[in-house]
Amino acid sequence: MSHILFDIDTEKDFKYIKELFKEKAWFEREQFSIYLPKRESVIERGIEQNKKYLEKNVKWLKVEWKKVEKPYFKAIKKFKYQKIINTYTCHVSYFGVEGRYRAPHQLFIRLHNERDKKRVLETIAHELLHLIFNNYFIRNHCTYREREWLIDQIIIKSELKKLFPLYKEQTIGKPKPRILKKLFNI
Repeated sequence: MSHILFDIDTEKDFKYIKELFKEKAWFEREQFSIYLPKRESVIERGIEQNKKYLEKNVKWLKVEWKKVEKPYFKAIKKFKYQKIINTYTCHVSYFGVEGRYRAPHQLFIRLHNERDKKRVLETIAHELLHLIFNNYFIRNHCTYREREWLIDQIIIKSELKKLFPLYKEQTIGKPKPRILKKLFNI
């Protein structure tokens, strides 16, 4: 059965946050909630100051994700065109955007405040779907907004909605119903 390995890694976090500083203007333009240290020069201090908070919350996160992991992957296997691998890694940071992914197996999740904590399971589920259907989306030339709409529909219109009843559909998505029908095998 597939699973996620969660990590907190200072070096990986430093590189991740540096990348986000380079893309900060795009995230702000697209109105993404992004938390970064005030300046790049204080990244290391920011990581160290929040390490204990993250360690405590990652322990909690591992327990909570384990509760949904098996039924999550079971539900995904019912879709066409999914490509599930055995192990995904999820880097957890105090900084960044709510969720991000890097194919073929990496997730980046933010745990900055109580709002993030309430939504973190849905965020993991969402970002993981990007990885699982990445090849299919590339083959079908899906834009960023089309991918977001498709991911939302996969969660809302499947058994995943039972696992994540509080999942909120994003408003940025652009419909691509033909591809959705193929995924659901309609």
